[in-house]
Amino acid sequence: MNGDGNLKPTRREVLVYGAGALAALSISPLIAACATGSSTPSGKKGGTLKFGVNSGKSTDTFDPARALTSMPIVGGGMLYDNLLDMDVNWKLTPALASDYSPSSDVKTWTFKIRNGVQFHNGKTLTSDDVKAWYLHVLDKSNGPSGYGILHPILDPSGITTPDPTTIVFSLKEPDAFFGVKVAHYTLHIPAQGITDWVNAPVGTGPFKLKSFQPGTGFEVVRNPNYWQSGKPLLDGITCVNIPEQQTLVQAVLTGDVHVSTLVPSSSYASFDGSSTAQLIDLQSYSPFTFDVDTSIKPYSDPRVSKAMKMCIDRKKFLNIIFKDRGLVSADSLIPPSDPYYPKDLQPFPYDPEQAKSLLAAAGYANGFKDNLWTSTAYPYLDEAAAFGKEAWAVAKLNMTIQSVSNDAYIAAFLHAPIVMDYYLRLHPVTMFEQYYASTSDSNTTRLKDSQIDGWIKELKATVDVSKQQELSGEIIKRYNDIAAEIVPVHFGQYAARKKKITGLKINPMTDYDFRETALS
Repeated sequence: MNGDGNLKPTRREVLVYGAGALAALSISPLIAACATGSSTPSGKKGGTLKFGVNSGKSTDTFDPARALTSMPIVGGGMLYDNLLDMDVNWKLTPALASDYSPSSDVKTWTFKIRNGVQFHNGKTLTSDDVKAWYLHVLDKSNGPSGYGILHPILDPSGITTPDPTTIVFSLKEPDAFFGVKVAHYTLHIPAQGITDWVNAPVGTGPFKLKSFQPGTGFEVVRNPNYWQSGKPLLDGITCVNIPEQQTLVQAVLTGDVHVSTLVPSSSYASFDGSSTAQLIDLQSYSPFTFDVDTSIKPYSDPRVSKAMKMCIDRKKFLNIIFKDRGLVSADSLIPPSDPYYPKDLQPFPYDPEQAKSLLAAAGYANGFKDNLWTSTAYPYLDEAAAFGKEAWAVAKLNMTIQSVSNDAYIAAFLHAPIVMDYYLRLHPVTMFEQYYASTSDSNTTRLKDSQIDGWIKELKATVDVSKQQELSGEIIKRYNDIAAEIVPVHFGQYAARKKKITGLKINPMTDYDFRETALS
């Protein structure tokens, strides 16, 4: 889910924002992610787990504000904690904050810092440490990801620390979902004063750094003073970068890697037949999209965009491109399995004949020409572009596939009329703010709609869950109806592990929670 090998995210390094989260970040059925209680885990204690990734870079660091690839993101979950934890159902639970409460107008959020939590260097965590990190993130020069989350709603002057165990955030506008934002991986809390993010990062997390070679791997060891009793179970974790996808797959199937990041769909059958390893559903359905510019002709005509949607056989698309591992969807960046998705929303039917009629009514009986921008730098894009080209040809829409270098592909964002793409799964409100709002710099379909903008503002201002679901449903339905964005499916994301691994939990921000993981 955080961009590895076959699922390198197009957005994390281009329109860097996050939560998850990225990494984004789910669902098949929904399952609970990381537990934050103090109950003692029951698994076998000891041993070192080997964790395989294939997106390591020589520029990787353990600075949460600059984390982009799996090595620092998953590793950050080992070294650091957040004020709050979040599961794939978007449920929040206390972490470094033992308690929290918003004001009635959800503009002021007060967090109580858990007593007795120590950093790896022995220093006791206080509210000043939390404030220092949030101020760091609010400085755009320290990285755009966390800044993009905080600066629209929080100024540095809005952070106060009445005492060592209390921190108060006075927001610029009501935001009932501020708790979701503080659970983002860029808002892990390191110790104050760190300047060496490669050799000397210090957090409060279940593991401490032993060594780190950017682009190659790292080693962490158990934090004996972790604030959650009895955790972690493992003595340590060794992370190794294995750039070649099939080599990583074989390392889990027959080698010494216990857990991996994402594996290519071409390897799924190998795990289905393995007696020693299996796939892990990361509970993170990601929207696969044709980013179509709603602001220009012919795509600004709803009849044209609806016709293009009706030319796509979504079930066939899911079968061919993703081997049926995913969900057919209406044209929404929110998956049908998300709690906020309206249960009565259905995708436009596959109906090429009606599509032709709509095009004729819009003045395009003879079709039109355009380009589909794609790249071999990312999986699935070229294959999906070929599918779209063939589907639209039936309605005399003549698309030329422009499969270009990664740099040229990145340059096409927010400029070319149609760009192949897929997104990280994030909380719906985060998706709305980033990709639906008129004022957002990352509104890739360039839709500007005052009704959606008003609903987003109203959604953030209410704490009524039923009202939140109602407003979210209205936003999703209207986007489906008027945006030219085409979202045929939400595809599943799968990693791999040895079957003997127990207690491995899914975290929507960092993929995994290793606090109760054991080697049986």
